[in-house]
Amino acid sequence: MGTHISKVRAVNADDWNDDWVDTMEKWGNARAVGFWEAKPPSHRAGPSPPGAIASRGISDFIRAKYTARLFAAAGEPGAWHATLQLSNGWTRMWDGGSRNWYYACGEVTAWEAPPESTLPPQPPVPWWPAYEGWLEKKSGGKDGESKMKLLQRWDKRYFVLLTSGTSISYYKSDEAFRKREPALGTTQCQGAKAFLKEVKGDQHRFTILSAERELKLRASAADFRAWSTALRPVVGEIGSGGKDDDE
Repeated sequence: MGTHISKVRAVNADDWNDDWVDTMEKWGNARAVGFWEAKPPSHRAGPSPPGAIASRGISDFIRAKYTARLFAAAGEPGAWHATLQLSNGWTRMWDGGSRNWYYACGEVTAWEAPPESTLPPQPPVPWWPAYEGWLEKKSGGKDGESKMKLLQRWDKRYFVLLTSGTSISYYKSDEAFRKREPALGTTQCQGAKAFLKEVKGDQHRFTILSAERELKLRASAADFRAWSTALRPVVGEIGSGGKDDDE
């Protein structure tokens, strides 16, 4: 991930200085998880969901956790590890002499976390798309009645249905999505309708029609079935019979 993010040290093969030892004693796995997963992820690295590239599962999770810091507590690890504001006026503190945590509220201190200092559970952070993959999108021309069919073309774009399932976004490439570049466009699917416009051989043309826009797409039969399944909970069954405005 780069030395600005992570540093690998072997217990037996490397010489450890005092700072590294102090860091490991202060943190440990449990405390580190407390910081990096203060807002727990709704999915953990494991089997890739449908449409995801299997080899990217663990890589995506690690980068979401440590590079994008989607689940981490507020502030920097050093400041968080020294003091942490808890509920009802309590603060967790680090005692350098005993190398242990203690808890303070005004002049009252305790070595064990009092029940009233417990933070409420954080809602999970969705980090993996519900479905993703390549589609061809019709673009070009002009909006409204003056739209010109001759200026339209089919562009290959990488589409992502967010975990909430209520919006679909598209990017120039899958790499652009994974680098968290801004989406080229987003369509709200809540309340939208979808219909199959045309089938020619293996190619399926279909449309997502929302209050804001008309998203015209095409895909192979297999990809169309996969997207139909992913979109069904929000737009319903994608049936035939709909009409585009470029008829």
